Amino acid sequence: MKAIEAENEDLKDVLPKTYGRFDAKTLKELLENNTKRIKILEEMARSLYREWFVNFRFPGHEKVKLVASPIGKMPDGWTAGALGDVVVLQRGFDLPERERRSGSVPVISSSGITGTHDTARVDAPGIVTGRYGTLGEVYFVCEPFWPLNTTLFVKDFKGSDPYWLLYLLRSMNFSRQNAAGAVPGINRNALHLLGVRIAPRELQARFGSLVDPLLQQIELMQRRNNVLAGQRDLLLPRLISGELDVSRLEVPAG
Repeated sequence: MKAIEAENEDLKDVLPKTYGRFDAKTLKELLENNTKRIKILEEMARSLYREWFVNFRFPGHEKVKLVASPIGKMPDGWTAGALGDVVVLQRGFDLPERERRSGSVPVISSSGITGTHDTARVDAPGIVTGRYGTLGEVYFVCEPFWPLNTTLFVKDFKGSDPYWLLYLLRSMNFSRQNAAGAVPGINRNALHLLGVRIAPRELQARFGSLVDPLLQQIELMQRRNNVLAGQRDLLLPRLISGELDVSRLEVPAG
């Protein structure tokens, strides 16, 4: 079937030049390919974190001995501390849907982006996790945002590299800290007391410099997918309803 001309100019801006024209099948393939690439990049970043900060096979590790600590063995020169030593987590802010205004600022809940607003409460970079509802997911935010009151966000990085802190938090099972009650929830003060192995800031920064381009690629492809999904959602109903007439489109021979 002859490709349908793209009507959304924003979509053209984020698509590869070879996809200036596309059909529903192409949209689906692009979404699937981007999603696969995102998963690969995320696994690369997680694997690097595990190699350096869990398995202790960071650059130069051969010359560093492991020493005992209250929370287990760790490389000499690292610090055994509490999560509160490297980050301050803060409860998000109320923002009922009826009070949200049109804008491009992402509104983050415990399950991720759930809308937009015209005002941000926190500057980028940001890290957000669920306080109530969905627990265990940790999100990285590359632009100013509004974290809802169902979340905890990083108020103070305390000099920690944001990317190192992101994967440290993702490696911790927050769902185990679920407080007793009918609605799943966690207490930030309890999280601040959790024991962590604190890597030297130089090593944190080196990790961050390697992970930064990976996360930038992930952010770009997530934005592409958001636009693609929006275009798909506009296109498919028109095809199904017959509003978009494809009867005269050329179909290439088998």
